[in-house]
Amino acid sequence: MISCLSNYWLDNNAANCIPCGINCQQCSSTTKCSVCRAGYYLLSNFSCGLCANYCKTCVDSISCLNCVNSSLYYNSSNSQCQSSTISNCYIPLNSTACQQCDSTSYLTSTNQCVLIANSSLIVNCQQHAFYSNGTLYCRNCSTGYYNSSGFCSFGCSIMCNSCFGPHYGLCYGCVANSFFSNFHCVPTFNINSGSAFQLLYTAFNNPSFFVNGSMLLPTGCIP
Repeated sequence: MISCLSNYWLDNNAANCIPCGINCQQCSSTTKCSVCRAGYYLLSNFSCGLCANYCKTCVDSISCLNCVNSSLYYNSSNSQCQSSTISNCYIPLNSTACQQCDSTSYLTSTNQCVLIANSSLIVNCQQHAFYSNGTLYCRNCSTGYYNSSGFCSFGCSIMCNSCFGPHYGLCYGCVANSFFSNFHCVPTFNINSGSAFQLLYTAFNNPSFFVNGSMLLPTGCIP
């Protein structure tokens, strides 16, 4: 059976895949859309109308299904995406409560954000909190930093976008142009012959150190 990729339709002769309209994701002809792209909604004439700029998806030009980013919250009573009135709120829960504060504040038990003195802020911390004994600590470090006992003191290995472990080289996720393998990130490059090879960086952010001073190829290691 012949079929086309998403946002293309198969003509009557089953010979060509023709693009849908510019804002359409799935269609049965150039002028008959069945599913619109994100940020658009389906009209009765099978074309796509533009959502309000604060909607990620919508049912009409003003009624959202979800919001374009986490700085807005979805108000189900009017199908609108709205900003929180709470200062220093990064991800709002509703108009009067916060789910996550920005990096300059901490979240209270009543979902409010309290500003932290600049002198007390933990460097490279994205989300602050307090232990039960009243000591400030970091719950989540900024991308590229390792959380060690509530502080973000060390940068991750050069290929990690987030990491853990005593040597801050075990990765939760990898940067672009690398792949994840056993909590390590291996960069992938191409050489003139077109063959792929990988270079293993150490956890010390020094790309000159490879495995035993060698390059790791698909067939083994070479000096």
